[in-house]
Amino acid sequence: MVAAAEKYGDVVVISVDAELSGDTIQQFRRVVEEQLKGGNLWFVLDFEKTTSMDSVGLETLLWFRDQVETHTGMAKVCALDETCAKIFELTRFDRKFEVFETATDAVKSYE
Repeated sequence: MVAAAEKYGDVVVISVDAELSGDTIQQFRRVVEEQLKGGNLWFVLDFEKTTSMDSVGLETLLWFRDQVETHTGMAKVCALDETCAKIFELTRFDRKFEVFETATDAVKSYE
């Protein structure tokens, strides 16, 4: 499983357990779409086990953020490793998403 969702109160944490790339994106999208259809609005994308992202993965993150914001929700990101943090910095995704060190910190930020 590339991605799994767990709910903590009103916040859904989606853990990505592989690289976010063209090879894995369909499985990630299935999990995301299921959560969106369930009416969830607050999300944390946990990248603790993710070691890389490609352009398809980044495009999907923007799509996800737009979908969530269309329904007046919010998506935050946590646990970027050094490589993914650099990708976020170079592509300025760190300005598009709030980034936290841990999932706990990100979930608490919704309180």
